[in-house]
Amino acid sequence: PELSALLDALEHSACNPEIAGLLVRSLVSILQLSPEKTIDSCKTLNAVSRVLQVACVHAQECIRSGSMDSSSVNSGLEVSESVPDQQKCNSPGTVQNWFGCMKMCMEFFTKFFASAEDTKSFILHSFDSIDCLFDLFWIEGLRDDVLRHILDLMKVKI
Repeated sequence: PELSALLDALEHSACNPEIAGLLVRSLVSILQLSPEKTIDSCKTLNAVSRVLQVACVHAQECIRSGSMDSSSVNSGLEVSESVPDQQKCNSPGTVQNWFGCMKMCMEFFTKFFASAEDTKSFILHSFDSIDCLFDLFWIEGLRDDVLRHILDLMKVKI
């Protein structure tokens, strides 16, 4: 029930990178403290897909608002100088907060991915997770990690 509540809260606060980041950080901690029970719950609740979808929302909102695009993001810390201040994300967070939350979402994915062999197969069968990974591939600061995961998924024997 706690995991379900955290995921629901995460989805409801997807547009607030500070709160979303805190919630994802909590999910990462839970996964580290009790991996066996948490992995089963994550599968049942489709947690990986839900967390990756939040990361995609952050990426899309920043790109849509003109704050960043795949060519102007450099590890999420620099924004193209040509973007005026008033065009930045229409949320209380800055590009750094959005990117930080995207990185935290990817950390959750990485921990889940590495936690057991069957998690890779589970992710491979999740269309939403795969779709999100390819969407996140276009964010320069995430590209290397996402590419590594995609290549690892391609090696999974079904």
